[in-house]
Amino acid sequence: MKQIIKGLDMGRKKMLIVHSLLLTLLFIAIAINISAYLTKPDEPQRWISSKNIYGIYDIKHREYTIHIENVSLLSIDKTAGTGSMIPTIPKGAIVIYKQLEGETLKVGDIIVFNAKSDDETIQIVHRIISVGSDGKGIFYRTKGDNNRNIDPWKVRPENIVGVVVGVIW
Repeated sequence: MKQIIKGLDMGRKKMLIVHSLLLTLLFIAIAINISAYLTKPDEPQRWISSKNIYGIYDIKHREYTIHIENVSLLSIDKTAGTGSMIPTIPKGAIVIYKQLEGETLKVGDIIVFNAKSDDETIQIVHRIISVGSDGKGIFYRTKGDNNRNIDPWKVRPENIVGVVVGVIW
């Protein structure tokens, strides 16, 4: 990195420093948004360790990439989204979720899960409101934050895609 910076003129060095500072601030803002999104202040480390979040600046393309290991993105369509999670997750938001690796879910966690709708499988993002078990094993009852009624189905662990760790909007 030092060799690359040595070869740059003073104006480009200043621009690189400014870009790095701005992107670092963006990275911090995203990290704060992820942690503020969760239901309790001590929750972020439950799902994502700070050692799993890092940024890389590509000098050649002037791009900063933020990596959060083991997470995926899901877009909540502005037109097709139901608004069931407003205000927590507005229409048009991008949900950041982590696949489960043996962690235990609990009441209050927001999950992404597959559900049958007519003849297709759709992904739903709702909050766990209770945990139970029956002859088929453990299940979760869910509800959209903006819905009056709980969901009519039992969400089984095999239908869970991941747990929500953040939202970008």
